[in-house]
Amino acid sequence: MWHASVRFYDLLDQDQRVVAGFYLDPYSRAEKRSGAWMDECVIAKSLPAGTALPVAQLVCNFTAPVGTAPSLLTHEEVTTLFHEFGHGLHHMLTRVAYPASPESTAWPGMR
Repeated sequence: MWHASVRFYDLLDQDQRVVAGFYLDPYSRAEKRSGAWMDECVIAKSLPAGTALPVAQLVCNFTAPVGTAPSLLTHEEVTTLFHEFGHGLHHMLTRVAYPASPESTAWPGMR
């Protein structure tokens, strides 16, 4: 991982098979740009040579825990997390062989 606070999660289907993965980089750091975003690490593909499962990264700038106290998110941070995770789900749960980028989806389908 690129930082100790980053975690990787497998997304499993009802049969416990891995269908996608995502990195969560939740906390603010001096070297990170501001804001929150979802980005594609691997785009799902189904080609004669094989398949590639989708992998997303969800990057946020929430306040990190201090000492033994947990990091408590504000309402706005929770809203941001769900918003960006929605983009991630769109990327990770696609069922098409040659998906387009989430940014190319028409607005009514994204919001």
